[in-house]
Amino acid sequence: MANYFHATKNSVLLNIRLTPNARQEGFGNVVFDDKGVAWLKVSVRAVPENGKANKALITFLAKRLKLPKNTIEIISGHQARTKKLSIENATDSLINSLKEWAKN
Repeated sequence: MANYFHATKNSVLLNIRLTPNARQEGFGNVVFDDKGVAWLKVSVRAVPENGKANKALITFLAKRLKLPKNTIEIISGHQARTKKLSIENATDSLINSLKEWAKN
């Protein structure tokens, strides 16, 4: 399993490679950059203008994880395709969901 996320004491840090303006929303494969860092591909329909794609990403993840949107925060990559996100209140259920996404 590719390690695109890291659990800390109170949160989970995620590496996401976002594809905005996609025909449909969903998860893609886990890909690796030239430094060997794993990134989970996620597609959203929103355009990358005025933070719309970032908001769509947070909404998509919150819905899939059944979490409030305010528990998910983009901590880096606001204007890049590769983003690092933080999800507060990490639970075993959350970790299991992230592991399942990597299998697809």
